[in-house]
Amino acid sequence: VVQRDNPYYLKRDYLGYHNANGALFLEESISLKTRPDAYIIFGHNMKTGDMFGSLRLYEDVGYYRRHAVIDFNALYEDGQYVVFSIADVDTVQGMRHYAPFMQLPGMEEKARAACIQKLQDYSLIYAPIAVSPEDQLLLLVTCEGTEESRRVVAARRLREGETEETLSALLQNARKR
Repeated sequence: VVQRDNPYYLKRDYLGYHNANGALFLEESISLKTRPDAYIIFGHNMKTGDMFGSLRLYEDVGYYRRHAVIDFNALYEDGQYVVFSIADVDTVQGMRHYAPFMQLPGMEEKARAACIQKLQDYSLIYAPIAVSPEDQLLLLVTCEGTEESRRVVAARRLREGETEETLSALLQNARKR
């Protein structure tokens, strides 16, 4: 995952060479000088499954159960995150499934809780994972459908004492909406 001005990596690989697949890149406004309260990572939705083309697989509950925990390691920390929402959201305020996920980093607690709730409400599957505004989040974002919609796979950092194994029984309660 690379970071620079967002448009740069839309058609360049991580080395900066022209590539139609682009690269996976961190939202340019997120500072890594301190621990961010949310990582937002973008990638193209490639039909080949490259980049974030495989995010569509999360629509299948069985796939979700097998891949609910994501490892994401940054320069200064390693982390595991559990997926709590697979949502197709609108990016334009006033549209039916609008969720201001791009504003999650640095949002005040009440607004953050409301945004998290919208992501859960719009999720294609019911994921029985509790999320609070204090949780560190990881959002994987790709295009979906129209110019104004995005597929967002939202996850929260595993809490003290949680492991993939301790969550497995809970994940069995996931179901399609």
